[in-house]
Amino acid sequence: MNILMFRTDIQSPIGIQSVWEALQPLGIKSFSIDFSDFNHALSVVSEELITPQSISKALKGIGYYCEYLSK
Repeated sequence: MNILMFRTDIQSPIGIQSVWEALQPLGIKSFSIDFSDFNHALSVVSEELITPQSISKALKGIGYYCEYLSK
């Protein structure tokens, strides 16, 4: 299982369905967003190896800022 963390500008649960629809084709098993965190941290869980760039590109494609937080 792979877990990737990102800094985003996703401010609220409104639009979460569009985030899911953007991530699902990439093979994402689940994701969560910590709205109380300063970085609005997005945690993505996948069983497949997915590049951080593909996730950033998918979210940028629907209008969100998304930056990979390296370990």
